[in-house]
Amino acid sequence: MEHAKKREALEHLKRTKKEERFQAKQEIKQKLVDRQIEELTKIRDQEEEILNKQVAEAENKATQLFEEKERRRVEMKNAIERSRANQIQRKRNEEA
Repeated sequence: MEHAKKREALEHLKRTKKEERFQAKQEIKQKLVDRQIEELTKIRDQEEEILNKQVAEAENKATQLFEEKERRRVEMKNAIERSRANQIQRKRNEEA
């Protein structure tokens, strides 16, 4: 009977140690997974930041092009109005 108790205690100890080793391995795996998640998140954040900068630059460029086009349109309109006013003035001077 004493032998059976020792054997049972030994089996229990083996199971406990086996479970502890398993848990230790699981913790190591989880740390690796967590580290990889952190690294991938960092990479994703960097790529998003780069993409956001590129989008902002593209938007700024488009805005500048639009503003330049609008400025030229206004200049052209003003030039046409000045030309018409000059033509009208010349006609009046010729008629007078």
